Amino acid sequence: MTRDAQGNRRGRVGRSDPPQISIRFDDLTFETIRERAKVENTSFAEQVRTLVEWGLDSSLGDSR
Repeated sequence: MTRDAQGNRRGRVGRSDPPQISIRFDDLTFETIRERAKVENTSFAEQVRTLVEWGLDSSLGDSR
């Protein structure tokens, strides 16, 4: 395994990394997610993943 200039892991053999994206939030949405993460003692990224999953479940009627 190697690390890029930012210290991120690259080139793990035998495992594929999940896709990464960059996203921007308006100030209110960002602060709301940040506060949820603090209250639930999770990372901001984990909160985003959870909220996206809930949204998908809701919009697909839990048919995944």
